[in-house]
Amino acid sequence: MTPRQRIARTLVGVCAIGLIVASFLDWYTANIDATDAFIMEPDGTLRDLGTGEVPVDGWHLDAWYLWTLPPVVVAGAMLAVVGTRIVAPRTRLARASIDLGALGLLAAAFVVIKFVVGEDIAENNMFEVTVGRSPGMYLALAAGIGLTVGGFLDPYTRRGAPAGDPTATE
Repeated sequence: MTPRQRIARTLVGVCAIGLIVASFLDWYTANIDATDAFIMEPDGTLRDLGTGEVPVDGWHLDAWYLWTLPPVVVAGAMLAVVGTRIVAPRTRLARASIDLGALGLLAAAFVVIKFVVGEDIAENNMFEVTVGRSPGMYLALAAGIGLTVGGFLDPYTRRGAPAGDPTATE
């Protein structure tokens, strides 16, 4: 295996696992200020609802099936292809001309769009809600970009197995 192949496969493997893990981490945090909203206690007194934070992970976004599922499925597929190329280099899947760069770009596009668009919380007249990004969103973004870079570094991306490929004789 050439150094370029090793770097590409390591980068794709680490970033694919990173994206899958990031989907379970908090992507957004909603800060709720409900000091102007009141609730009546059983004894008849009024109490304000106060303030609080609500974390939102990748699987609890508004449209998780659009923003979380596709990049995770693509990352899993890329991980399977790279794993096959390492473990069983003579199989058809390992030698197939699968454009990992395009797959990585697809996964990154979903994450980048979600990063730019943000999470929309329905407005409510009773309390104020502000939404901020959490570390899981940044990890997903970095992993998506890493999948793209690793995919384009892979020599199989353009032509299938390169001539004289060392993995073909391993």
